[in-house]
Amino acid sequence: MLAVHIATIWLTLGEQIHQDFSDDGDIEAEFSLLFDNFSPTQRRELYAFLIDVNNKNLTDGELAKLWFESGAQFYVLAPDVREFFRWLTDLLRGSLQKHGELSGR
Repeated sequence: MLAVHIATIWLTLGEQIHQDFSDDGDIEAEFSLLFDNFSPTQRRELYAFLIDVNNKNLTDGELAKLWFESGAQFYVLAPDVREFFRWLTDLLRGSLQKHGELSGR
């Protein structure tokens, strides 16, 4: 059993990530554009969710399962998933700062 409550915003993120999400290979640009298209509330909710996930002592397998349960249609392998979650959190933090929604954190 996964020790994380799946937030609705997590499913919202996942449904936006289809098989050809990053056909041009620039996954950072694709996620940045996705975050830019979220409302300020959605960005803050997703950030809070990711911070919570990163602060839990989840195994790589649990993190991979969490990603899978988002509904995203590309996979992150267990050995890389912890780094991926941190990267995603950092990228979202940058989006929040860019929009003036998270200053000084």
